[in-house]
Amino acid sequence: MINLRPDSIVKVRSGVVSILSIICGFTQIFFPSNRNTSIIYNYFTDLFKKIYKTILYYIFFLNNIKYFFEKCQQKSKKLITENFIFCFLIFCYSAKIYFHFSCDLFIIICMEQMKPYIYVIEDEEDISKLICMYLSKSLMESKPFYNAEDALSALKSDKMPDLIILDLNLPGMSGFDFLQNIKQTYNTKMPSVMILSARDADEDIIEGLGIGADEFITKPFSPSVLMARIKANLRKKMIITANAEESINFGEFTLLLNSCVLKKENTKIPLSTKEYKVLEFLVKNAGRILSPEEIYKNVWEVEFGDLTAVAVYIQRLRKKLEKDITSCEYIKTEFGKGYIFNKEKINSK
Repeated sequence: MINLRPDSIVKVRSGVVSILSIICGFTQIFFPSNRNTSIIYNYFTDLFKKIYKTILYYIFFLNNIKYFFEKCQQKSKKLITENFIFCFLIFCYSAKIYFHFSCDLFIIICMEQMKPYIYVIEDEEDISKLICMYLSKSLMESKPFYNAEDALSALKSDKMPDLIILDLNLPGMSGFDFLQNIKQTYNTKMPSVMILSARDADEDIIEGLGIGADEFITKPFSPSVLMARIKANLRKKMIITANAEESINFGEFTLLLNSCVLKKENTKIPLSTKEYKVLEFLVKNAGRILSPEEIYKNVWEVEFGDLTAVAVYIQRLRKKLEKDITSCEYIKTEFGKGYIFNKEKINSK
């Protein structure tokens, strides 16, 4: 039934081996002495093994298609049915392999995007290469700098690193000056900083941590211990990010969106469920005129009802927000149209 020529298999196998050799050569050129070499080579080796298997199945498939149409002309129903089922199964198997390819490639791309990104600011080349090598082995992406000025320049155009490993005794700008600079520039968005320095005086440690460093490690250091501290720092940062409360600030007030709480400085302002929902809807649509119908529909989640309830809750909110209820600093009334929250008061975090 199947006319599979041996020379076809040999040609396919030779082609796959040639392609793998070319890829291996390119990875050695573009990624010398890098873990990317083994990752890329192993991935494509597996990829072409699957392709090789798929091609063989397709050879079976094409031969059976030919045989299938020949039998169609002979109108042999039994053979037509058998070959149709066989061809269909081969097609399904090939589709399955293609689907797994796509999934594998997607996962690899996602993992590359999720890798921690670390700046290594160290003027001693041997130490910098050692740190970068250990980071690479720990599946972290690193970027070395031999002075603070280059790192500052890169921060303006590059993506924000998850962590900065910083030496203090640098040519030109010192590590302390660099730390002070990024603190003033990025403030709350400042990345984590781990000082790695031969300076071990108490005054230096206190100054570094006081300016904004998260940790101070003295040289000489153990690379394994350094990696453990880096991982602990990144893990803590991930937990803080995951638990971060989304908030919207306006004037003296802070609206905590996750916990549904309104605070004035550090004092909690009591709100009923509906009061909170009305305020949240107004704040999220600050600067836009909202009709009573739109507010009622989105807060009460019904199409029709008593629209005077909206005016009642707006009045209650004004009593809790406004210093002078007649001035309407936050929630303003647009007569004949509805209500608008003053967008100039909003400062989102």
